[in-house]
Amino acid sequence: MFSTLLSIQFMPANRHFLKNAFALILIIVLIFCHNVMTRSSNDIVTEFVNPNSKDMPFEKMVIDPSTGRLYIGAVNNLYDLHSSNLNVKAHAITGPEEDSVECPNRLSCLSSNIRKTPHNSYTKGLAVYEKSSKLIECSSLFQGRCRWRNLYNIDQKDVIKESQQHIVANDRFSSTVIFIGTGTPIDGIPSDVLYVASSYVQNGGPFRDDVPAIASLSLDQNRLFDVSVQGVGTGTEIKMERRFRGQYKIEYVGGFQSGNFAYFATRQPKGDNAQGGWPIISKLVRICTNDVHFWSYTEVPLECNKDGETYNLIQDVYLSKPGYDLAISLGVSVEDDVLYGVFNKGSGNEEGTPSQRSALCVYSIALIEKIFLENIEMCFKGETYKNLPWFKSSDRCLQTKFSGQEVLCGKDVNSYIGGEIAIESNAALVISDSQFTAIATNTTRASTVAFIGSADGRLFKVVVENRSSANIYRTLDIGSGSPILQDMELDGTGDYIYVLTPNMVSKVRVRQCDGSNTCQNCLAQKDPYCGWCVLNSGCVPESDCTKSIPSTPHDWLTFHNGKCPTIRSIDPDRMQITSASYLNIELENLPNLGGQLICNFDFGEVYSTIPMIADSSNVVSENKIRCPTPSSTRLPKIPQGSESLVAHLSISNSIDGPPIAFTKFIFYDCTRFTSCINCVSSSFPCDWCVESNQCVAGTITENRCRAEHIINGQIRTGPSRRKGPSFCPYIIAPDEKFYVSSGKSRKISVKVKNIMEFMSDFKCQFKIEHSIHDRLARKQGDAIVCDDMKFDYFGAGAGNGTAIGTFSVLWSSENYRGGHKLDSLEGINVFIYKCEQLASNCGLCLALDEKKFNCGWCMAEQQCSERERCISDLSSDWVDRAQLCPNPVINDFYPKKGPIAGGTTITIDGINLGQSYQDVAAAVTAANVRCDVDERLYVTASRIVCRTRPSPVRKMARNPIIVKLRDEHKYTAISNESFTYVDPLITKIEPLRGPQHGGTDIAISGENLDAGSKAAVSINEIACQIVERSNDRLICTTGASEYDIDGSFKISFDGSARVYDNFRFKYEKNPRFMTVRFERSIASGGITVDVFGTGFKLLQRPHMVILHADRVLRGPKCDIERDDLMHCKTPNLEITRDRRNYPTIDQPLMLEYGFDLDGASTKNDTIMNRFGRLAVYPDPVIEKFNDIRLYRPDDYLTINGRYLDAAATERDVIVVVGGQTCNLTALANRALTCQPPSSRTQIDVPENIDPDVVVKIGGMRSLVGQLSYTSKSSGLSSQFFIAIFFAIFAIIFAFIFLLVFYRRKSTSHMREMKHLRSQIDQIEMKVALECKEAFAELQTSMNALAADLPLGTSFIPFLSYKQYIARVLFPNNYHNHPVMRDLEVDSQRAHSIEMGLRAFSKLLMNRHFLLSFVRAMENNKYFLGKDRVAVGSLLMVVLMEKMEYCTEILKQLLKELIDRTVEKKFQPKILFRRSESIAERMLAAWYTSLMYRYLTDCAGQKLYELYWAMKQQMEKGPQDAITMEARYSLSEEKLLRSSIEFRELTIFVAADHHSVAGVEYPVRVLDCDSISQVKEKCLDAKYRTIPFSDRPSVSDLDLELRSSCPRIILQDVDNTSKVEPGGWKRINTLAHYKVCF
Repeated sequence: MFSTLLSIQFMPANRHFLKNAFALILIIVLIFCHNVMTRSSNDIVTEFVNPNSKDMPFEKMVIDPSTGRLYIGAVNNLYDLHSSNLNVKAHAITGPEEDSVECPNRLSCLSSNIRKTPHNSYTKGLAVYEKSSKLIECSSLFQGRCRWRNLYNIDQKDVIKESQQHIVANDRFSSTVIFIGTGTPIDGIPSDVLYVASSYVQNGGPFRDDVPAIASLSLDQNRLFDVSVQGVGTGTEIKMERRFRGQYKIEYVGGFQSGNFAYFATRQPKGDNAQGGWPIISKLVRICTNDVHFWSYTEVPLECNKDGETYNLIQDVYLSKPGYDLAISLGVSVEDDVLYGVFNKGSGNEEGTPSQRSALCVYSIALIEKIFLENIEMCFKGETYKNLPWFKSSDRCLQTKFSGQEVLCGKDVNSYIGGEIAIESNAALVISDSQFTAIATNTTRASTVAFIGSADGRLFKVVVENRSSANIYRTLDIGSGSPILQDMELDGTGDYIYVLTPNMVSKVRVRQCDGSNTCQNCLAQKDPYCGWCVLNSGCVPESDCTKSIPSTPHDWLTFHNGKCPTIRSIDPDRMQITSASYLNIELENLPNLGGQLICNFDFGEVYSTIPMIADSSNVVSENKIRCPTPSSTRLPKIPQGSESLVAHLSISNSIDGPPIAFTKFIFYDCTRFTSCINCVSSSFPCDWCVESNQCVAGTITENRCRAEHIINGQIRTGPSRRKGPSFCPYIIAPDEKFYVSSGKSRKISVKVKNIMEFMSDFKCQFKIEHSIHDRLARKQGDAIVCDDMKFDYFGAGAGNGTAIGTFSVLWSSENYRGGHKLDSLEGINVFIYKCEQLASNCGLCLALDEKKFNCGWCMAEQQCSERERCISDLSSDWVDRAQLCPNPVINDFYPKKGPIAGGTTITIDGINLGQSYQDVAAAVTAANVRCDVDERLYVTASRIVCRTRPSPVRKMARNPIIVKLRDEHKYTAISNESFTYVDPLITKIEPLRGPQHGGTDIAISGENLDAGSKAAVSINEIACQIVERSNDRLICTTGASEYDIDGSFKISFDGSARVYDNFRFKYEKNPRFMTVRFERSIASGGITVDVFGTGFKLLQRPHMVILHADRVLRGPKCDIERDDLMHCKTPNLEITRDRRNYPTIDQPLMLEYGFDLDGASTKNDTIMNRFGRLAVYPDPVIEKFNDIRLYRPDDYLTINGRYLDAAATERDVIVVVGGQTCNLTALANRALTCQPPSSRTQIDVPENIDPDVVVKIGGMRSLVGQLSYTSKSSGLSSQFFIAIFFAIFAIIFAFIFLLVFYRRKSTSHMREMKHLRSQIDQIEMKVALECKEAFAELQTSMNALAADLPLGTSFIPFLSYKQYIARVLFPNNYHNHPVMRDLEVDSQRAHSIEMGLRAFSKLLMNRHFLLSFVRAMENNKYFLGKDRVAVGSLLMVVLMEKMEYCTEILKQLLKELIDRTVEKKFQPKILFRRSESIAERMLAAWYTSLMYRYLTDCAGQKLYELYWAMKQQMEKGPQDAITMEARYSLSEEKLLRSSIEFRELTIFVAADHHSVAGVEYPVRVLDCDSISQVKEKCLDAKYRTIPFSDRPSVSDLDLELRSSCPRIILQDVDNTSKVEPGGWKRINTLAHYKVCF
C-alpha cells in the first residue's frame, strides 16, 4: 500500500489552488551501474539545502500569494524562506516532544503517569490564511493537531493556538489532506472553513475513532478548529463505519474547491476487502460547500486510460485554467477550471504498488460535474445502490421525484452515494521509465504547460497540446535521485517554480531559452515560452524580442506555426576564389525587414567578417536578392593542403546586425590541383588543360586554354568529347610491385593510357632517398619502357632492409621541353632490398617471400644474401628455399610444467625451427612425450606451439624439450631447461564464505598451482576469475550467485578438472546497510564515517564512493570493526580552491554517495537504504607559526585555524611532531590543542634541526612550523663577556668615526650652499631682466594689433547676429541651409503650401501639440540622434521670436528629460554633455542666442585680446612646427626645452600678387620659422580684422621670395631640403633659404 502525507493550501477567491500530499520517501544510494542526470545550473536559480536532511527531511511546502514567501514543513522543523534567494527568514522548532498514543491531548499527557517517549513531529500540512495573516500548521503530535501561527513570525509563541480536538493522522505515513475553502454561510455571509480529510491510523491509539474521515472546521477565532456546523447526530463531518476502519484504507492524495463544491482525490479498494481482494482504484470525492450535514457526500471513480491500459493509482492533482488550445479541445473557455492529474499503473496482487509506468490526464470541471450529476440522478431515480458500506450506506437507492438541480447539495434521503459511472479521460502523456509524483501547470499564449515531478528527482516540462496529446520538451534533474514531493507551486509572476524534495527546495526557472543558437534548434525544442526572434537572431521569450514596425507574425516564431527564415538556394553555390561575381539567393519565410540587406561572409574567429551590400529590389515580390562576392584580395588564403575555403554566408539587415538566415558557401581554387585526375574528378567545376598541364576554373577555360586539348570536370554540365578522369593521360598500375636487389640494374616498363600524339618525348624519373635519377624512355605500343637503371641506396632506408623509390613518367612536346608528370591512379614505387638486412638467421632468410626477394643463406658468411654474392664456391655453403636450415636453437619455452593428464599448450621460441609445418609436425617432444604441433599457431622458423599428451608413467617426469627436424644431430634442438609433468596439490582454501554479489578473493594454497597453460576455478558452476597464480598460491575472485547456497570447488588445469568436496564455499546474504553516521567530509576527503548494517565481515575491500562532476571518486579501503560496523574514509574531490564549484562553509556540496563492495555493484540490495547526501565542506585552514615555537614541559601546543571541526572529529585529526604523534586533547572550530612528546630523545630528528609540526585532517596535510626543544641557559660564560666587550668597543669606535665624518660633510655642505646661493642670485637677476624685456615686447605687440587701422575701426571681427545664430544652429551647412534662403516652390502650389505652413505654425504655437509632437519623436527608437538635433534647431528657428513661449516649452521638456534619465538610471551624470535629445539641443541654442549681446558688449573683446596675447607670446620665440612646443609656452607640457639660436627678422608682404610696388605690410618673423609658420604670421598681419573662417588657409597661398633673382617659391619641403640619417628630411626655414634683413 502507499503511504501519503498531509497537504494543506488556502485558495483565494479569484483563483483556486490545488495542493496535494503524496510522496514516497525513497532516497536512492549512489551505485556504479546507475547513470545520474546532470543538473542544469542555468535552470536552477537558487537552492535551500535541508540542514538536517538525514533525520529530518522536508515534507510540505506552501507559498504566501501576497508576499511570495515560502513556508517549509520538515520533521521537527518549520522554515520561513525569502522567495528571492531562499534564505531563512525565521525558523521554528516543532519537535520532538514527550508523547504517547495513550495521551488524549498535550495537557493530560504532561500531567498523567502514562509512559511517554520522545516523538518526532511530522508535518502533515501547511496553509496560508491570508484574511487573518496566519499560517496553519498541522503535525502528528498529540493525536494529530493543528496550530495557528503568525504568518510573519512563525516562532512567535504567544499567538500560537492549538486545536482542542485531534484532527489529522498521528503517525508518519498515513495520509491527510487539508485546504481552506468556502463553508456554510453564517447569517447569509460566506465563511471560510478548513477542509480536512484523514486516513484512519490503525495502531494510532484509542482516540483514532473520534477523528472524522472528512470534515470542515471553523476558522473563527472563537471556535477555532471546531467542526464548523455541529448538529445532533449530523454536522459537517463524516466518519467511517467502525468495522471497516482497520481493513478498508482510504488514502487521500489532494483536495481543492471549484465553484460550490469541495473535492478530494483518493486511492482506495474498489470494493469491500472482506469480500475478496479488490484492486486499488482512484476516486474523486465531492461535498457541497453549503451542505451542513454532508448528505451530499459522493464518490465517483476517476480513470486515466491509454491504449487499453488503466493507470489506476493517482499521485497528485492540480486545479488551474487551461490555455486556449487545450480549452478548445476540452470544449470549455479559458476561464473555466480544469483538473490535471498524474497517475501510475499499479502492480502486485491488488495493483497497489506503483510502477515506472506513468500517465498525465486532463479533466474539465464541467465534465466532472456532469458525471457527478449523472450518478446522483441515477440514485434518486432508484436505479442503483449507494455502494458505500464503509460509510453505512450500502442499501438500494430510493426513488424520488427530485430534479437533478435540487439534489446537488444532498438530501436526507439517498445520502452518501457511491457512483458507478466513472470520470474517464484518455491520457495525454504516457512514459514507462519514471514514476510521476507531483504536478503544477501554467499557461503562456495559447499553450498549456505542465511541470511534472518524478520519484527519481526529475522535473519534466510538458506542453499539453490537447486533451489526449502532450509532449515533454525539457527534462531537468532537480532532486539528484530524491523524489520530488507534491507541493510544487509557481510564483506570482509565473517566471519561477518552487520544487520540493526531502533534501532541498529549488527555485527553478520556468523558461530557459538561451540553449539554442539557430532558429531550427530553437523551434525543435518545442518550448512554448521560447521562440526565434528574427531581428535579434536569438531564441528568447516574446517579451525580449525586438519587432518590426508594424509588427508581423514572422517577427517572433514559435514551434506551433513558425517557419524559420532560410536560404532556399544559391546560384552558383560555389565559386572560383579568384573570380568575383553576383550570387542569386532565393529566400523563404523572410519577415518584412525594410531597408538594405547585407550578405556577410564569415570565415571563423581568426578572420573578420566581410559584409557585402545586396541588391534587394526583388526581395518583396520574388523573395530573391543579388549578392556580390568579395574580391580575392579581401578573402583569406586557402589553407595549405586544401583546395577550398568554406564561408558561413548569412543575411542581415545591417552590417552589425544578427544573421536572419544563413548557409555555407564554398570558394575553391582549381589551381591547387596539380594532376589531371584530381582536377577533373573533384567536386568543383574545374577543367584540365593538357598541353599547359594546369587545372583552371570552368568559367575561364576558353581563355586560359586556347588551342589546347581540354578534359572537362566530371560535374561540368553540357556536352563534351572528353569528360572525367577516364580521359586523362595516366599510368596503369602494374599487377605486381617492382622489387630490385640493391646494386642491380633493371628496365622498368609500365602501361599507359590516353597518350596524345603531341606527347613526343618521355623520360622516367626515380627518387631514391633524397636523390633524383632520370632515364630516357620510349613509347612502345601502349607501354613506356625506361632505360636500364641501377638501383642502390646507402642510408638506413625504411629501417627493415628495404628502401622505397618513387617512380614517375615525364612527357614533353615540341612546344614544351620541361617535362610534365603523367598521372598515376595509384602511386608506383620500386622496392630496393638488401638480403643481409632482411633476416638475421637462416630460417628467417628462407622464409622471405620468394616472389619478392631473391635471397638465400650463405653458410660461409653466415648471412642472408644473393647466390652470386656468396663468396664460397661450394654448393653446400649455399642454402636455398628447397633446403632445410641446420642448427636449430630453442631460446625459450613456456610454461615450464604441466599436469600429468596433458593438454598443456607449450610455446617454443627459437631460430631455424623448420621451414614449414610438415617439418615440425612430428618433431617435438616434451619430457620424452610427443607434443602435437598446432598448425594454425606455427610461425615459420621462429615459433612452435604444441599441446602435450598425457604422461605414460602417470607420475612426475622431468626432461628437456626436443625439436628433431631430421635424424641428424645438426637438425636437432634441445632446450636448456626441462619441462616437468606434475600433479597439482590443494592443501588449503580461504575464505569459505562470501556475499552473493561476488567479488570475494579466494586464496588457494598448495603445490604446482602454476602448472599448465591455463587454469579454471568454479563453485557450483559459478566461475571464479583467476587474478594471480604462482607455484604455491592461486587467487580468484568469485562471481555473483543468484541464491544463498554453498558448493564445492572445481579446479582444472589445462582441462583436467577435479572436484574438492572437502572444501565448500558458502554464498551468504549480501551485506545490508542500516544507517550512516557523520555524513560530512572535506574537499580533500579522509574523514571517517561510521556505517552500520549487517554482514560486513563478508567483505574484503569495501570502499566509499561519491559522484562529483560526472566522476565516480573512490575512497581508501574501509576498516571493518564488527559484522555490523565499518569505518570508511571519504574520497578526495581532487579540486582546488580556485575552482568555481569549490564548496564553502555556508554552502557545502551535497553529493550522492554509496559503497563499492569488493568491486561488485550492490544494485537493489542498497536501493532502499535511507541514506542522505554527503555534505562536503571546504578544507580547514591551518594558520602557520609566525616563528619557531618553544617547547615547555607539561605545556600544550595550540594550533589556530578555521573550520577545523566543520566536518572532522578528533579521530580524523593527527598532529605529528618530528614523526611522533602529538596527542590531541581538544578540537574546536578555530583551534586544536595537543600534547607534544615530552622529550627530544623521542623524536627521530638530528639535534641541530628543530622538528616539523604537521597537521593532518582527513586527507589534508599542512606543515605549520617547527617546535624547538632547545632550553635557555641561566649561566653566562667568559666568552659571552668577551663578546660584549668587543661589541661595546666597536660601537664607541663607530660613533667617533661617524662624528668626524659628519663634521667634514657639514663643512663641505656649507661651502656648497654659499656657492649655490650666489648662482641663484645671478639667475634671478637674469630672469627678471628677461621678464621685463618680454613684458615690454608683449605690450608693443598688443599695441601694434590695431596700430595701422583707421581711427574708430574695430579690430575684433564680430559676426552679425544672423551669421552667429546660423553657425550655432546649422554648423555643417550654415551657408546653404534652406532656412537661410527663400523657399522655392511651384507657383501653382505656392498658395496651398503657404496655407499648410501657416496651419503647422499655429499647431506649433499650441503648447499641447508641441509637447506631444516632441514626445512622440523622442520615444521613437528609430529616430536617430542627428535627426533630434536637426528638429531641435528648426524648432528654435520657429520659436526665436517668442522666447517666453520657447522658455516655457523648454522648461517642461527639460523636466521630463531629467525625470526620465533619473528613473532609468541611464548615466545621469553625463546629462547635457551631449545633445542626444531635442530638449538638450534646444537648451544649447537657447543659451547661445541669449549670450550674443553679452559677447559683443563685454566678454568678446577680452577673450579676443587674451587669444592674441597668448599667440604673440608664443610666437616671440621658436616654436616646433610639428609638436607645437614653444620656448615661451604657457604650459609646461608644451615647453620647448631644446636650445635654439634664432634671429628676429622683419619681412614685407605685398598687398596683392600682381605688382611689386604695391602696399606692403611689415611682418616680424624668426629665421628659424618654417615656411608654413611664416605664411601664418603673414596672414595674421594682413587679415587680422577678418573672421578666421573667411580668411584663406595656409595651403591656399604660396610664399614667394622676391629679393632674389630669379624669384623663388618657398616651401616646407622641396628638392633643396636636407636629408638626415635614416631618410628623414628637415623642414625648410627662412635660414635655410638664407633670408636676412
